[in-house]
Amino acid sequence: SVIVSDTDPNKVWVTFSGYVDGEKVYKTTNGGTSWTNVSTGLPNLPINTMVYVNGSALDAVYLGADIGVYYLDNNNTTWIPYFNNLPNCSVRDLEIYYPSNKLRVATYGRGVWESDVYNGDTDCSYVVTNTNDNGIGSLRCAIIAATNTDFINFDIPPNSIINLTNV
Repeated sequence: SVIVSDTDPNKVWVTFSGYVDGEKVYKTTNGGTSWTNVSTGLPNLPINTMVYVNGSALDAVYLGADIGVYYLDNNNTTWIPYFNNLPNCSVRDLEIYYPSNKLRVATYGRGVWESDVYNGDTDCSYVVTNTNDNGIGSLRCAIIAATNTDFINFDIPPNSIINLTNV
């Protein structure tokens, strides 16, 4: 997949779909004279699609991988798993519907989904409300967002089990 900034044609992102660890996404800001590997935080799985957020001052981009959607902008040094109201499955196409500020996600075998676009002030809160995928996507997001805080709170029903592992 190749995407280009809508405001600066020298900014280009290229994705690779394969199993070479750490070699998933490259970005150039000078029209291809030099490239920077921006794959930090991505799993070693195929990257299938990517979309640039038009008019983004932070060069926000989403990518669709074999296990879901990831988000990156200039404020982040690593990709953020973006599972808010989205399934944990192979993503084949991404589009942004600007009139309602929605990210539309086409998957392999799970249909088409829609989620609000990323908002760094409100997304990945510690409140897990997504039950479309048994809460797994939202739980991952909550744990990642909590790395800058001291506490992660769980409201667990009686006789329930939560296993936390280092991924």
